[in-house]
Amino acid sequence: VYRKDPGATSYDSIGRTYIPVYRDTGLVNNEQYCYYIKAFGHYSLPGLIDPLINFSQLTCATPVDNVPPCTPMLWEETLCDENTNLLKMIIPVDTCAYYQNCFLCDKCDCDAEKYYIYYAQTLSDELQLIDSVDYIFNDTVYYYHENLEAVVGCYTVTAVDSLGNESAMSNKICIDYDECPAYGIPNVFTPNGDGFNDYLLPYSSANVDHIDLKIFNRWGKIMYETDDPEINWDGKNQNNNQDCPAAPYFYVCDVYIITIEGLKKINLQGSVTIVRGNN
Repeated sequence: VYRKDPGATSYDSIGRTYIPVYRDTGLVNNEQYCYYIKAFGHYSLPGLIDPLINFSQLTCATPVDNVPPCTPMLWEETLCDENTNLLKMIIPVDTCAYYQNCFLCDKCDCDAEKYYIYYAQTLSDELQLIDSVDYIFNDTVYYYHENLEAVVGCYTVTAVDSLGNESAMSNKICIDYDECPAYGIPNVFTPNGDGFNDYLLPYSSANVDHIDLKIFNRWGKIMYETDDPEINWDGKNQNNNQDCPAAPYFYVCDVYIITIEGLKKINLQGSVTIVRGNN
């Protein structure tokens, strides 16, 4: 097989084949390439020239890539303390090699330039393109979806080449609220002003939209209420800004959690003890 490259004045041999098909790869889109074939054959009759050589006509063609890259694979890791989902994506090189060398397969290419990242916060939401990252051949690419209100949601990725041909979507990964520790309220704190355990704070507020918390003294009077998931109670009576006495206090709390199916309410009830000084 002989080819004349764009701008060249002569033909060069680029390969050979023993079947009536030759795949020329690595070409530049929208540039014209010209070809001819030198074929070898023979007859078994004596006295004939052997081998017989025939040349094809000249033909020229301009490649236009309309074949998408191969489908990527996707993994995910949730970083609850950082409200971040870490996505990991790759197109395995053996997948590309298989499709490049299989003439009867549905084709895909190894020429990706970027990954497109799609996300939906709930199962009922449509996946939306949120970002893109550069493709690295035969290597894992990482993407941090950061500063999230909640880590819940579904992800998928595609690979895109320089002409905008987009692969099929990767496997879909969905993360729900139970990927992170559950919301919980401690049963004791020490608002002494010593910088240690001075505020009532939850064990974890990941994936919590808001709360409805009321804290009562033993006579049923509200000492503190808030909708802030971080609580931040300093042990003072919210009505007069005076320190609440060291004692047990009782709470009821509706927690509104962001889930993959929307907001979910759970109810917590319990007690928290204020400890002051040597109490």
